[in-house]
Amino acid sequence: MPTPTSETASMPNLRHLRALLMVAEAKSITAAADRIHLSQPAITQALNKLERHFGARLFDRQKSGMYLTAEGALLCDRARRALGYVTEAAR
Repeated sequence: MPTPTSETASMPNLRHLRALLMVAEAKSITAAADRIHLSQPAITQALNKLERHFGARLFDRQKSGMYLTAEGALLCDRARRALGYVTEAAR
């Protein structure tokens, strides 16, 4: 995964990371939107912002669904771990 530029060095939005994980799990923006109660355009925008932030394509978009790229899989692993830490800290 490329190193973020100074323009994108800030932390990504946690809601965007949650949306990424749901789309990766559901392999569909529509299904993810239903699960996390966001609109499809909101999830699409979140994914686009994450792709710009990290400078990498995170999904291969196909008629049969959305499939993680290698960069997307790496980000999902890290996002899952980070959100787990946040959840644990909130307890």
